[in-house]
Amino acid sequence: MARELWERGASMQSGQEKLYGADASQRALAEIFITVGILAAAWVGVELALAGEISTLVQLPAVVDRVQGATSAGIEPSIHFNDVHFEYDADDVDWSRQKKVFDGFSLDVAPGRHVALVGPSGTGKSTVVNLLLRQWDPQAGEIRVGNRLLKDFSLVELQKFFAVVSQRSFIFNESIRDNILMGRHDATQAEVEAAARGAGLADWIATLPEGYATPCGERGSKLSGGQRQRVAIARAILKNAPIVLLDEATSSLDVETEQGVMRALRLLSQGRTTLTIAHRLSTIMDSDEILVMLDGRIAERGTHQELVARGGWYARMFEIQKDEVDAALVQD
Repeated sequence: MARELWERGASMQSGQEKLYGADASQRALAEIFITVGILAAAWVGVELALAGEISTLVQLPAVVDRVQGATSAGIEPSIHFNDVHFEYDADDVDWSRQKKVFDGFSLDVAPGRHVALVGPSGTGKSTVVNLLLRQWDPQAGEIRVGNRLLKDFSLVELQKFFAVVSQRSFIFNESIRDNILMGRHDATQAEVEAAARGAGLADWIATLPEGYATPCGERGSKLSGGQRQRVAIARAILKNAPIVLLDEATSSLDVETEQGVMRALRLLSQGRTTLTIAHRLSTIMDSDEILVMLDGRIAERGTHQELVARGGWYARMFEIQKDEVDAALVQD
């Protein structure tokens, strides 16, 4: 029996050594291929640059910043799209998608209203947010906040209007406190803690040995999905911007976690103009108005009850998602 155990142990040790050797060889080959790939890319890039086929100059941004633009003080927090025409990379033949996202799009959101945009993927919902933040400018038409064109603001002043919580909020490899301070870098500790309470983070942070000094890890790897979104909400609360943009803010969360995050989002949205983009209808049922976007246009609009009664796209999608909505309402 002892000899048999020894032989099995020796066999297992031999197999483990082979496994370690194979793993080391695989890692070494991967490093070699990565290094060769980097060197090859650098070599080809130099050749193309010398031949004039690519430029070594930094390209201009998609928008031109008016450094001395209008101040954001005293501007009404309303949103207006008027006959907007937009196509991504329209001026670049190599990158243009050869298709307009908007061909005469109009939208008005009054101050303090909560408006939701829903619809299939690729209909322009996120483009509305991209244009509001001036990541691009439309080829034609006007976009205004209050009575001012976006182009009349400097980018710094324009950003003061918006607090954004997106599907994948970026968390830096810093402490919880430093990540919340991304909302307003000069905030006091008391203000950071108030924002954390509003986002539903305070009780959890109180259980951590390092408290607000707890590191979040690379891209928030030490936090759960719900905790990452709550940190983003705390940033937005701390920023205290008059307009809130929620771009699929709960789409990557399970239904149970979503409900806790939604309570924090409702607190964030109180008294503020809010534009929500969502696929889960359970997150926007209490909006003041819901707009259904199809092919870059508003095809349906109304409250949840009105759209369900109308029997269109929204009603069909609500029926498909009804089980999830019912579960959400039970938990809420």
